[in-house]
Amino acid sequence: MKNEDRILELLVDLSLKVDGLTGKVDEIDQRLEKVEARLDRVGNSLAEHRDVLLENTAILREHNRFYRDHEKRIERLEDKKAG
Repeated sequence: MKNEDRILELLVDLSLKVDGLTGKVDEIDQRLEKVEARLDRVGNSLAEHRDVLLENTAILREHNRFYRDHEKRIERLEDKKAG
């Protein structure tokens, strides 16, 4: 009877420990879900920023072409005046 009681006591103790670990695993899983959600938001934000940067780069390239073309026109006008 003593051994059976001890085995039962150990099984109850083990069951409580397993329940505690299961609770911790669930808590960790919830935290991971929150982290994943944050990473998704950060990823979306980065994608939006990348898109804005690409648009701004395209605008700057266009302005740069316009500036170079404008410089060439000025040089031609100055050459005409001098010539």
